[in-house]
Order: sequence, then structure tokens, then C-alpha cells
Amino acid sequence: MVSVIIPDIPTSGGLVHASIDLSLHDSAIFVDRIKDLVTKLAEHRKKTNSSRLQNEGGSKESVYKQSSSSTSAELRQGDCSSMPKPVAPISKLNAPTAVATTHVALQNVPGTLPILPTAANTHPPAAAATAMPAAVRPLFPLPQHGSKPMTPPPDTFSQPAVQVPPSPPLPPPQVLISSFPPPPPPPKLPPTTLTHSIPQTTAMPVPVPATSQQLPAGSIPPRPAAVWRWVYQSDPMEHNSDPVHSMAYTAQIDGLPQGDGHGGWLISSSRNMLNLWECNMGGGPSLPSVIMMHSQQTDFLSSSLTIESGLQMLLAASAETVVRPGVNPTECVSLHCLSAERGILAYKYRMVLPDHFALKPGQPPQQQKQLTRRLTKVVSLHSLGRNLRGCLACAYGPRVLVYETHEGLTASANINRPRHDWVASGSSGANITALHAAGISGLLFSGGADGTVAIWNIRDRTNFTTPSLALRQQSSQPKATTAAAAVITSIQQLSEHRLAVAGGGGSGVALWDLRSPSAPLQHIVPDNTPVLNMKTSPEGNSVAIVTGKGLYSAELREGGVGALSLIADAAPPPQRPGVQQQVPKPPLDVEWNWNTGELYACGLGGVINVYRRR
Repeated sequence: MVSVIIPDIPTSGGLVHASIDLSLHDSAIFVDRIKDLVTKLAEHRKKTNSSRLQNEGGSKESVYKQSSSSTSAELRQGDCSSMPKPVAPISKLNAPTAVATTHVALQNVPGTLPILPTAANTHPPAAAATAMPAAVRPLFPLPQHGSKPMTPPPDTFSQPAVQVPPSPPLPPPQVLISSFPPPPPPPKLPPTTLTHSIPQTTAMPVPVPATSQQLPAGSIPPRPAAVWRWVYQSDPMEHNSDPVHSMAYTAQIDGLPQGDGHGGWLISSSRNMLNLWECNMGGGPSLPSVIMMHSQQTDFLSSSLTIESGLQMLLAASAETVVRPGVNPTECVSLHCLSAERGILAYKYRMVLPDHFALKPGQPPQQQKQLTRRLTKVVSLHSLGRNLRGCLACAYGPRVLVYETHEGLTASANINRPRHDWVASGSSGANITALHAAGISGLLFSGGADGTVAIWNIRDRTNFTTPSLALRQQSSQPKATTAAAAVITSIQQLSEHRLAVAGGGGSGVALWDLRSPSAPLQHIVPDNTPVLNMKTSPEGNSVAIVTGKGLYSAELREGGVGALSLIADAAPPPQRPGVQQQVPKPPLDVEWNWNTGELYACGLGGVINVYRRR
């Protein structure tokens, strides 16, 4: 909500005073527009000065409208719904906010001020399946005569006022933009040192694994600072209230329009469903941060999503949802289109994995549950180049299977045959629980249920019997060793030589230097519960950590780890009027927005929560 108080517009010069409650970002945009507007009016006055001396009247001012793109996405047959044209959202940031007070002096300029336009507000998630045409309206709604002026809503976050010294007047033409009223001159203070004149902040130290000298048995590490805030929660009915198992983000999709305020695309998976969401820059409780644009029915439950923009495809580690007694569900890598021309999220084909783990005759039925899912992760190898273009890798039991996904491939028996079959040697042939392909180094990392982290140099060679290297391995012989007695849940390469490994058993996140893999450099232990998932930011300077108790963010530095921040814990997010809130549980997946820096978290409640830095 924006509050604007404007008196009668002067017709032959005068002052216009407007008080507007805007965020810092929108304040800068508004001031830039006002500057551009005043400059145009000054040029217009200079060119028509002689005509105004003869006739003091003025023509009506134009109302400039923002043209919207008419591009629409045509979906192929098989999609369960049409793709509505995305509506350009309002570029509005909810916090931190600042009051922008602008004083515009216009001398002898006839006419009225033109109204600055913007796109209309977007529709709520419940109506996302219906296209809504973009409307044009003033950026700041003006109150009618006799009506009470609107007041801005209360905000829980306030920005400290900043004293700005008065600026010297600008040369002619006599058009001035400055703060109103002029701030008082700053008081004279005794000279101080630089250390006292600048507020000093100290980053919270990250706790290391507890020892008898550091933390008593059963104690809890200090609670991290809260520098994040919850801004939005999606409607659980968008996923039929089923758990949201995985998400994937991309900045653009071929054939889909991108307007002002567009923040990219998010894809989520639940039972028999893939959803496409448009991300809004500056969304919040009043403006949805994510809007569901398209839903695609599937025959699978996908637990791992990977977007390969170079191939315009979505890769998913999937399993059939039809359960037959005594028969394992068919596991496969399903491929879906990511192009408006070929159909958004339309099913293309799948690679059916060999049933190495089927129930044998006479095997106890109680063992069926633990043999149900062996396909855990899928990654794209296309960015590694050379002979791996158009290939993917998946973790299936203790093996890494490599398949081709070229554009010309069609559904046939040949696509079910893996191109490569590698075995991650570890203790007792433990299943692979984490898989990560790093384009910056050409390495493939796999983590097992026994704590083994295997490293595959697949850029130089693709014929393996054992990994190229394993953590804590100093010998040149290709032998895998145990890095930690805990299940590896996630692996992320931070830079060419830095690696982050997340594990269970309270070991937290271990930071490694690949040049000296004898032992980790440092541990990040947010609490005493296992780390379930981990995702690094696009810049590589932050890592989101999911534990059994909450969601955290750790700042990464060249020399180690900086501040550890709490994003969400067991407390529910703020109540939204008319909407039943879901109590956050440990998220099943997290994903970063590359454009806005926001963090998305999905889980058992069938909702997507959006978090933003304060």
C-alpha cells in the first residue's frame, strides 16, 4: 500500500509536495523517474517559451502507458492446462522501508504532471490457472476530493534515519529536486577516531564439533542470529496438499516472456504432478512471491529435479506411483520438455533402470520397503563438454549410471542401456546418497551411506572401475576410503579447490581443501541434529543448511566461515488473513533464486515458503 498526498496541481508554477512510503529500491527508481520528468518539462518550457508568452493556456498532458508483451506460450497436446500469459508484477520491496519525501519546484510551467504508470497487481495463487490481462494504472493512487488520505500499513522493520547535508542549488533552468523540508545542519561534534565513528559488527563464530573441553555433553550450541524473514507461503492446494519433494530454478525458459519484475522460473514436484511457478521480484504477503502458471500431470513421483537449459529439458529421478503387491515400483529417469514450442513440462521419454534389487523368491515381505527406492539422485553432465555433452548421471544403489539424452533420441529399448556403469567402491557396497557434478572442475562427486566421498575425474576419462580419488586418500592408488562414519546427504563444490560435504550423525557440514584431502578444514554445526540437505548460493558465498530442527544460512569466506544465521525453526510463520498456515517442518528441498537472492523451502505440508534477507 502506497500513500500519496498531493494538493491541487499548480497551473502556472508553484510547489508540489508528496509524501510516499517506499522501500529503498523503489525510492531510487521513483527519484530517477521524477528527475527524468522534470528535465523533459524544462526542455519543453524552453522550446515553447515564446508561445506561452502569447497564450498562458496549456494543452492536456499525456498519460503514458507501458506497453505489455503480447507473446504467449502455445502448449502441445497432453498438457493438463493452458499457459496463461504472465502478468508483470509491481516492483515493490516490503522491507527494509524508508520514507521518501520529494520536493519538486516548477516555475512558470503550465499543465499538469503526467501520471507514472505500472503494471497491475497479480492475481492470487488460487486463480493462477486463469489468464489475467495486464492492466495499466497509476503507480501512486491519488485520493479523490473529500476522501481521507490513505496511510501506509505498519511495518515491523524500520530503517534508521540518515542525516543528509543540504545540496547546493543547481544552475538554471530553475528546476530543483531536494529533500523537503531541508534537514537541519549537523551538530558539531568533537573529533573522534575512525574506530568510534563507524559502528563495529562482529560475525558470530561457527561452532566446531563439540569436545569435552568445548561443550558439555547434551548441550546445545548458541542460537544463531536471525537475519532472514519469512515473506510468503504458497497455497497447499496447488500440490493437492501432497508433500513437495524437489524444486529446480532457472532464470529463463525458451519461448516464455519476461517482463518488468520477473525473477525467473521455479519448478516443483509432488505426487503425479509437476508445477511451473513464475518468481516475482519484491513479492510478499500482499504480492505473491511465486505464482503457479502451469501444472502438468505425470505418472511418477519425482524426488530429484535437474534443469539442463542447454538441452531445454528437465531431468527427474522418478518412480511409478502404481503399487503392485510383491513387485517393486519401476524406477526411471524421466525427461520433460522445457520449451514453449514443444510443450512446457510435457513428458518426452524415460530411461528404465535395471531391476537389480527385485524381491527374490522366498524373500521376507518386510524387506520390500527397504528395497523400494534405490534411485536417489540425477545430475546433468552436459556442461562438462567433450564426449559428455548430452549425457546425464544417476545414482542407483552403489553404482553411477551414465545415459545419453541427445535431442534426437526417442523412446526405444536402446535408451535403457547405460553408456557407462561405474561402481563407487566403499565399505560393503553402500548405496550412493549424494551426487554432484561440478562444471568448474570437471569432477563428479558421489557420497555414500557409509560416509565415503568418491571423486571421479570424468573430464579426462570416462572408463572407470574405481573412483579417481577419495577423501582422506593420499596414495596414488585408486582406493576409496571412509571420510566420516555418517550418511553423506549433500555435496557442493564451492570453488576450484573447496568442497562442502554434509552428513548425518551430528557431524554438520565439513569444508575440505581438495589439494590436501587428509582432513576437513572446518566444520559447520548449526545444532545437534543431522544435516538433511544443503545448497550453496549462486555466488558461492552462502550455503543453506537443513537440519532436523531448522533451516540455517552460513556465510562463506576465503579463509573459512563467517556468520551463521537462523532462517526458520519450529515456530510457524506469520499468520496470513483467511489462510490456514502450515507449521514448518524440516524442508525436503531448498533452492536459491539467482536474481533476487531469496530462498525457497518445500516440504511435507504441500507448500513452498519464501525467505528473504532483512
